Amino acid sequence: EGGREGMGDSNVDSQMRDTLKHFLPKSLSFYQMLRLWLEEPRLHEEHLYLPSLPPQYNSERLATLMQASGTSMWFDFVPLWEIKGLINTLVQEWIQVASYQKSLPSKSQPHDSSPDNAISRIQKRLKKHHATHLPPSFHCLSSPFTALPEEVLLSPDALMAVVRADTQFIANQASSFCSNISQMAGLDTEFMNGVPELYSNEPRQFHVNVPCRSRFSRQACQGPATIVFRFEEMTAHPKWEQRLKTNRGEYNDLLLSLRSPVSNDLCRSVMRMEHTVAELSKLSHRWEEAEENPALVSGIALFYEILQCVSVETRQFLPSCQFLTSCVQILGQEFVMKDPQECGRVLQTILSISSVADLLAPIFQPNRSSGQFLSMYSCVLEAAVTQQQSIVFSILTKFNITSWLEASSPSQQERVELLDLIMKGFVFCGPEPLDTVVLFQELYRNHFKMLVGHKFPCLLMDALKAVVKGSRNHSILPLLWADLCTLLKADTMRENEPNPLKSELEETMHVGGILVSKEPQIDLGTILACLRYLSDFYAEERKASQRTLFSILSHDYVRLIGHFVGFLCELMVERWRVSVEAGGAAMEEAVTECWQNLLDVFSPWIFSMQLTDSPEM
Repeated sequence: EGGREGMGDSNVDSQMRDTLKHFLPKSLSFYQMLRLWLEEPRLHEEHLYLPSLPPQYNSERLATLMQASGTSMWFDFVPLWEIKGLINTLVQEWIQVASYQKSLPSKSQPHDSSPDNAISRIQKRLKKHHATHLPPSFHCLSSPFTALPEEVLLSPDALMAVVRADTQFIANQASSFCSNISQMAGLDTEFMNGVPELYSNEPRQFHVNVPCRSRFSRQACQGPATIVFRFEEMTAHPKWEQRLKTNRGEYNDLLLSLRSPVSNDLCRSVMRMEHTVAELSKLSHRWEEAEENPALVSGIALFYEILQCVSVETRQFLPSCQFLTSCVQILGQEFVMKDPQECGRVLQTILSISSVADLLAPIFQPNRSSGQFLSMYSCVLEAAVTQQQSIVFSILTKFNITSWLEASSPSQQERVELLDLIMKGFVFCGPEPLDTVVLFQELYRNHFKMLVGHKFPCLLMDALKAVVKGSRNHSILPLLWADLCTLLKADTMRENEPNPLKSELEETMHVGGILVSKEPQIDLGTILACLRYLSDFYAEERKASQRTLFSILSHDYVRLIGHFVGFLCELMVERWRVSVEAGGAAMEEAVTECWQNLLDVFSPWIFSMQLTDSPEM
């Protein structure tokens, strides 16, 4: 029987080997087929003819997969013989365990035949365990700080007297942390400087006596030979060795102190401040609909009190940085932004304390305070010369000229004042700005177009005078003439005529959402006033300088001024034509006036000095 079992096992092993011999290459080809499917992008094409694929792609199986038909297409890659063998083994083991358990005598008694009932059995089992303990005593925890009453919260002086101690304590903790950091940096520097001095090569020598032991020398030995060895030995400097040892000890002590948890006093101060800010916000929302909000004054005072604690040290200490930043943001949004009069104060704080500019920039909203808009704009222009330009530029982007013009409806004088401020900005940038002020110049151009384009052409004469004076001094960007042409819709000239400035003008068409209407609302009187001003100004300029205008102005200015004047003349002729067709003027009068105005505006440019005073050519 044993021989038969051995023969049976050998037959099974041989069958297993034969199965594996056929199954393993098949599995290998299966994974290669999957790799080809994943790497071939053409398989996703609709017009791909699958039978044309190489045999390695197994096109029949791929077609079955794409048609979603056939549920047993993968069974030939599954080792079913191994699964069946495993199931048979588990069945045999289960039968053996079941037959063994049946052969064992039953030692347990059923509950019905047991002399004890259910209650007695439960009690008997409970006696085997330890007795239960009483629940722990509950102690009511007291608040770590005393909440401030409402009377104190609504009194700025009383509130500052209470809060100032906490803010100073937080600032002192941050200062202590930064002091430790600086001390550690100093210890590291001392250590790095001392390491090269710790060891040095000191000269050493020692003598070696070599006895005379030669048996072949016929001469008598005169004594042992002395050999001197000279070398340099690495020697530790005792002074630096002690200093570096002390240095590392102090460093480890500082490191342990910095790793220690934040003190309970600091946590208590922070919790009290957070509770105060939250209570003030609740009081502010309570009186939000009222005419006067008594919590607003306290909130603004607390905002500036906390802002005084923001410094380089408090921002380097992570706990104080996160806490103070969140307090500034909450108080700024809840209190400062609701009071338009605080815009000027916030701006002065940004310009005077540059370290808090990133915190106050989201809070600064100049359009909320229309009464201070011009004064704040002037302050920013002055700060662009002396302050950090990145900060000033971020503040300048907060001024929304279009919103101010539409919401505040400023007077003509206020708009002229803003125009003068913008021209000062152009003078600061210069005709050829540096890379550091190019963004300023583009922003000023946007403001210029928004301002002059609002209720056009009310501000056209003032803008023209400002641009003419700036061009005379070569202190402004020449493209401002192109901006004026854009506002006059100069790109609507006849398409058949060559217009070398058309690309430049098209770039300036859309500015801040303002698009000049296709029919500029400019009357004949405004056009004649502009031409008269240009002719008078450049005639006086030429008389005063005794030079041609082409030598006074650069080519960039002359080119753009000529285009602007030419378009004004076209508008003048068009307006006279409309007036003649409407019967408002006679043809002879219109032609005479047009010719006289053309002669006046071009005479300073093309006539000689002797003919400029003569009314006739």
